[in-house]
Amino acid sequence: DPELVHPAIEETRDLSGQNVITAIGAQITEVQAELQSQITELRAEMQSQITGLRAEMNTLNKVIWPLISLLFIPMLALAYKIFMS
Repeated sequence: DPELVHPAIEETRDLSGQNVITAIGAQITEVQAELQSQITELRAEMQSQITGLRAEMNTLNKVIWPLISLLFIPMLALAYKIFMS
């Protein structure tokens, strides 16, 4: 029937459009999930690196401050000697 052809074509187009929208939506969801997974991995890696850097900084602080203290005493004595001469 010629009167049914046009509505059938429109219905087919609508269904095709819905299928495309559904496929694109699924792809977007997949990409978002992958990005979220990568972000989570990067956060974990960065947190691990930050923890390692903090440990190194603590170690350096334990070494540097005693050395500065040891150098301060002779420098103070030298400054005293220079000012008194």
